[in-house]
Amino acid sequence: MSFDRSSFSVVDSSFGSLGTGTTNFYNPFQMAVDDKKLYGVEFANHRLKIMDKDDLHVADFYGELGRGTTNLHLPTGIAVTNTRIFIADDGNQRILELKKSTYGFVREIKIPITTLGNMRILTDEKNLYVFYGNVASTASLFTDLVLEKRDLVNPETIVARTTILPSTNSELSNGIIMGDMGQNDDFLFLSFTDDREGSWLYYVQKILKDDFSLVRELVSGDSHYGIAGNGYA
Repeated sequence: MSFDRSSFSVVDSSFGSLGTGTTNFYNPFQMAVDDKKLYGVEFANHRLKIMDKDDLHVADFYGELGRGTTNLHLPTGIAVTNTRIFIADDGNQRILELKKSTYGFVREIKIPITTLGNMRILTDEKNLYVFYGNVASTASLFTDLVLEKRDLVNPETIVARTTILPSTNSELSNGIIMGDMGQNDDFLFLSFTDDREGSWLYYVQKILKDDFSLVRELVSGDSHYGIAGNGYA
């Protein structure tokens, strides 16, 4: 859907319905945008869909189910730069880097993800940020949420890595990523839930990009899903 920014109660236009066809969506996950296009990954359709920003017309597709360099398996994340497209190819435990102009394959970056449907990505001028779930190394019944900062030019290079936990819990969590990641100036915004105590609390954390230190945390017993790019839930 496209909304009037002055009043989110006004829908400018809408597009799509459930299915596998050109105009359908099936479990859409993360989206990215540039000056002219919208880029969205569809988890259950195993594809990237590119749409015109003005009228939501479908401009192109990329991917089908498989493990090759032109395939996707349950993609959950997307990020774009001026020249590159990065796809979080969750089921294949990797990030695909493509040329933006041709969708040509550049490389794959293997990610040690061990959960399903639990990886998001975004970029800034220098870095690729990867947020994903991993079975805890110290207790197999728990899930760590891992945040990585990778060099944008050479994404195999990990600049920083940390485990994201509720501020009141310094040991184990059972985290699930909720919706998108956000960024604003020097900060990242992460949205997740944690069921370690059986209470299903929901968190939004404001994280400093430089050293991944926690700046602020919002906690709620009310469910939420997703976070806007500027850090507003």
